[in-house]
Amino acid sequence: RRMVAAVASEGAGGGALLASLTELCEALSFCTEDAGGYFPVESAARALVRLAGAEVASPDEMLLAVRAITYLCDAMPRAADAVVRHGLLPVLCSRLLAIEYLDVAEQCLQAFEKISLRQPAQCLQAGMITAVLAYIDFFSASIQRVAVSAVANACKKVPADCSQFVMDSIPMLCNLLQSEDKMVVEKVATCLISIVDSFSGSVELLDQLCHQGLVEKVLPLINASGLTSLNPSTCSNLIGLLAKLACTSLVAVKSLFELNVGSTIRGILVSSDLSHGMPYLPSENQNNQVNEALKLAIQLIPSAARDVEDTYIVLAKEKIIVDEPGFLCQFSTDILPILIKAVNSGANSYICYGCSSIVNNICYFSKPEMLQELLKETYISSFLAGLLSRKDHHVLISSLKIIEILMQKLPDAYLGSFIKEGVVNAVEALLMQEDCSKSSPPLSDDTQQSENQPVIRNKPTCFCYAFDSRQSESAETRACRIGQGNLFNFARHVKTTYFTAEAVNSEMGLTEILQKLKTCCAVLNDSADKSLNQDSLQNEEHLSTILSEVMMELHGGETMTTFEFLESGLVKSLLNYLSNGKYLQVDDNLKDYNAEHFCAVLKRFQSFARICFSRMEQGWGDMLLTLLVRKLQNALTSLDNFPVIMSHNFKPRNNISDIPIRHSTISPCIRVRFKKDEDETNLSSYDNSVNLEISSSLHSIEQFLWPKVSTCTSDQNTESPPSSVAFESRCAEDDPQERDSSPESSPSSERVSSEKIKILL
Repeated sequence: RRMVAAVASEGAGGGALLASLTELCEALSFCTEDAGGYFPVESAARALVRLAGAEVASPDEMLLAVRAITYLCDAMPRAADAVVRHGLLPVLCSRLLAIEYLDVAEQCLQAFEKISLRQPAQCLQAGMITAVLAYIDFFSASIQRVAVSAVANACKKVPADCSQFVMDSIPMLCNLLQSEDKMVVEKVATCLISIVDSFSGSVELLDQLCHQGLVEKVLPLINASGLTSLNPSTCSNLIGLLAKLACTSLVAVKSLFELNVGSTIRGILVSSDLSHGMPYLPSENQNNQVNEALKLAIQLIPSAARDVEDTYIVLAKEKIIVDEPGFLCQFSTDILPILIKAVNSGANSYICYGCSSIVNNICYFSKPEMLQELLKETYISSFLAGLLSRKDHHVLISSLKIIEILMQKLPDAYLGSFIKEGVVNAVEALLMQEDCSKSSPPLSDDTQQSENQPVIRNKPTCFCYAFDSRQSESAETRACRIGQGNLFNFARHVKTTYFTAEAVNSEMGLTEILQKLKTCCAVLNDSADKSLNQDSLQNEEHLSTILSEVMMELHGGETMTTFEFLESGLVKSLLNYLSNGKYLQVDDNLKDYNAEHFCAVLKRFQSFARICFSRMEQGWGDMLLTLLVRKLQNALTSLDNFPVIMSHNFKPRNNISDIPIRHSTISPCIRVRFKKDEDETNLSSYDNSVNLEISSSLHSIEQFLWPKVSTCTSDQNTESPPSSVAFESRCAEDDPQERDSSPESSPSSERVSSEKIKILL
């Protein structure tokens, strides 16, 4: 109080006033918010604001007054309200717009950084952004960071009545994106992201942002070269910024097309590993560059569906690509190959749905001539066959829509390839699954959920709103657009309309190469064990000739597809041939085989090796063995629908495992009995069986079991398990101290389930 009174005294001389200000600054630098109860905030604010704005004050007095205000707002944030009430903001702006003393201006910037945290709207209305950025180039790098930090604080949530104050400063903020200081660029990017979020409900404001050059300045930052210099989270948010602009602003859509944004999106997808390392998160929690890039692409090409919100925006975007067909052609040329490659490489269902949605929209708006040119080198039939092997209904519906569009626009070009790649077969298999589900009996009473035997299951994920840039509410609370039975009804429509028996038979149903393979494989199977009964060299030569014909088809003029490779039964026939007819005879006893049998096997391996290595002079790439291994790898990829997730990516509770559609089960759960390890002394037994959904995570199982098997009830929280390390140390030392045992905060808690509990089915 004494120091504040000395500063507030108007009769104090210059030396005494400087001494009082210095003493007050030193005291405030060590002050904490606890002192607010007895510190005279109002008196100090009034006196310091008067000194900071005095026209006759000396530079040192102004500097110390503003410094004291900075320390005061830092120690007691509520003091910012008081200094604003006493008119500090116009004083600080005037000192920055007409700089007389550089150190005073720097101190004003530091004061703004503190005050903007507490009074952002008042700072905007006072013209802080213009004042702070007016001469920012004259300050050092550290002070520039302070300045943009103050602007970012003020723009975290811009009120509607402050939009004009922000809009006037957009060109200056955009210019700062080219700064050599990474921290300045990060702060400015954060500021622009907040501004776009605040203006997302106004088309007029978003259009103004685009007219100010925002798109042109942001797009270079998210190119493949610019992504490496910024924080990954900032990069993702900048891509999301463009997606939000494209969602509502037609000016942004046209600007992005003119700037060839497709090339930028392609660079982002190419630089990201879409098949590995992607955590399988709920859609609204996805915050990565691939997710935002797919959102941006989906916003640029309007939805082919007409049951979406904001039909006016969809129609307006459609008019843009109709009036400028070059936009769609260039964009599609850039991203179609990488989208198809992402799906074929085994990306998870979330990424597959995003890719298939974009392909669907591109196909819908493309004219037949352009569509045929776009897809001629993309292996679209193989792409669709892979999508149809997925389980998720959203992905399947999107795939069927693409098939329908292609059959409507280019029926002669794709019916044959759909048969050859197994697309027609996959649609028929989908309908067979519906028939099986209808004919299956209802669940028995002992498998029904009950209060005594709760079912542990994961919640299904809906992708309908996964790529909506304006998620006003969680996707989990919004109704799924795919109704009950819509998938099978649509599949039946596609089958009866485009894949009729007459149409399929006109394309020979079975391709020529598949027919030849089936015939050769049948000969191999029928004659594989004749050498056991007839010691005939002629038979072996005949089989060797058949085998050579089969293997040469791998390098024939007509490409053998993965579907043909699997449907022909070639793998089983090769196994039967190499085992001398014993592979299919699973009941035979190995002890019954004589030396003659093993000699025959050896000879056949020699024949097989001679054929496989017959093209070595042309290089390893064209060798028949290399081609066979590649076909086997492709076959394994097409049959394995489980997502590949890196071990360091923690798998959250509310996700779903992709169970292959051909292995799906009508019963939603299995009955499991958990048994304690014999050497485990810190867990109690649990003899009851549990209804367990087959896609449940260890986390969900652990949450259910831990309260029932934990023996530590007095000295720790048993709501959820601690980590194994903490658990063992506590039992050894009997430490009564409690800890936060939330499974989310203890990723190592899964080790308790895997090491301490054995599952017996």
